[in-house]
Amino acid sequence: MLMAKVGSRNGAMMQTKLTGLLVCGVFCVAPLVASAQPVLFDRPYYEHANYAPKPDFDTGSLFAPLDLSSYGSGPPPNEGFFFNYDYLNWSISAPPSTFVGQDPANVSTVYNQDGSQVVLAGGRFLRSSLDTGNYYSEFESGSRVEFGYVVDDKGLLFSGFGISQNEEETIGANRSDVNVFGDNENINGPLVLFDDPYDLVGLQGTDSRFGIAFSTLTARNEIETFGGELMRIWRLKRPPRPYYPTMDFMFGVRYLQFEENFDVKGTQYPDADISSNDTVYDSFFHSEGVNNLVGPQFGGRFFKQWGPFAMAFEGRFFAAFNFQQFKQRNEFDPRYLEFLTEDSRFIPNSQTNSIDFTEFSPTGEIRVEMSYLLTRKIRVRGGWSGTYMAGIARTSNLVEYSVGEMGFNGDNTQEVFMHGVHMGIEVNH
Repeated sequence: MLMAKVGSRNGAMMQTKLTGLLVCGVFCVAPLVASAQPVLFDRPYYEHANYAPKPDFDTGSLFAPLDLSSYGSGPPPNEGFFFNYDYLNWSISAPPSTFVGQDPANVSTVYNQDGSQVVLAGGRFLRSSLDTGNYYSEFESGSRVEFGYVVDDKGLLFSGFGISQNEEETIGANRSDVNVFGDNENINGPLVLFDDPYDLVGLQGTDSRFGIAFSTLTARNEIETFGGELMRIWRLKRPPRPYYPTMDFMFGVRYLQFEENFDVKGTQYPDADISSNDTVYDSFFHSEGVNNLVGPQFGGRFFKQWGPFAMAFEGRFFAAFNFQQFKQRNEFDPRYLEFLTEDSRFIPNSQTNSIDFTEFSPTGEIRVEMSYLLTRKIRVRGGWSGTYMAGIARTSNLVEYSVGEMGFNGDNTQEVFMHGVHMGIEVNH
């Protein structure tokens, strides 16, 4: 069973983080705007060379009628404060497929949830029952807010966005037939392969592995990403031709966080010799990873208008340093560990692990959109956005499955592609 949804808790956290970004943006932009205030409106647009003469209506009003004149260079680009809001419907690429457990191997021993031990003759080839290959890129809702100002072809832009995505898969005993190539009628549940650093099955080797069959096995992947940017804008002067495109160049800094939590839960049902009730024994492996991307960014915006219609294209390149942080908390039911060997009570059933990496994560973003002018200052718009990130750690690919230890491997440089449509409104942009 595969399902995806955005939880209310994630939505509330996303709103809080996005609000924090907007507050930071206000405090960053406000002092710079204040210093530019004396010249903010001392030069009306109609005094610029080659622009149409001053019209007979209030162009400062948000709801003034359209000015579609092609006289001279036509209507000038808007100046002053601007605000944009977009509703996002994006998907985030699923992590590369990996087993919930170690890689397939020649394994001789399997432990069922009732304590019974299955010894496979000749060392059958086993693999873990569950993998992340069925996760897919579900489209989820998010938002993006932009505000700033442009005065005399120079200005500032602050932008923030946020989106989250959840995926889950659960399997039960009816999936045990995918575990082994050969005789497996004695394996009665979905299987997870573990490394055997304590040599529980007596193979006298740190590379040995064994399987544990659970009654049910669930893997859940949660993704949340948000970020903000502060960009300086330089607008090129337009030649004296009607409807010549407006081009902006931008340079600044950006922060983007990509967080992914991966949870695995295995359930065991004890037999009467272990427990006199129907209590469910659980083993739980929680891993969380955060990619913190920060660095310089440059980009550009191309804008061209035809009557009330317009097209815009934006591109950005983000040279990001990625500070990766990972934590892990694991709980293995101690009574279940008693099934393994008489010495297994000395195996730690609870562990916490952490590790950090630093990587370079080049990131590119493009946007293509069309808009329609409702009034002199207000547009509605819609389009497509895509963001590619390299050097990103996907948490599910980092987990090392080992009884009594668990931990992380070094597979921390995957790729992420986010894309989807957006719809919104522009005010004075």
